[in-house]
Amino acid sequence: MKGNNPAGINDESVAVFYGSAHDFRQAALNLACRGYCEYFKDDGGGEKGCAGFTALFHAMDRGKIHQGHLAGLLNLSPGVPRRVGQLVETLCFRCSYLKNGCDFMAESPVKGSTPCGGYRLFLAFLDSSTLRLAELQ
Repeated sequence: MKGNNPAGINDESVAVFYGSAHDFRQAALNLACRGYCEYFKDDGGGEKGCAGFTALFHAMDRGKIHQGHLAGLLNLSPGVPRRVGQLVETLCFRCSYLKNGCDFMAESPVKGSTPCGGYRLFLAFLDSSTLRLAELQ
């Protein structure tokens, strides 16, 4: 059930990223979950089974995503989600929600369904040419 109206990355979420340089879980939660996920509910979030969240967390922890990357997305609202083959292979096929009934990746996708916030954030990085998929592999 959708519960969040994601607005993307704004000055506040970038400030949290700067302020939480050693707390990448909180930064990933603010960026991917609050900023890009329609399913996020402000009761913890950052689900263990969500491959998009996990990938973002690890990419930040390893320095593959940093503050400069976020500047390229500042104040851009999340775009219309679409399936991108390499992104689906990199994230979705490794996600526990795929097995449990991801509406976005279903054989017959549920109308109006969206992917997780991590997927949408990575899609925004790719669309803005901020990152290339090869950099995240």
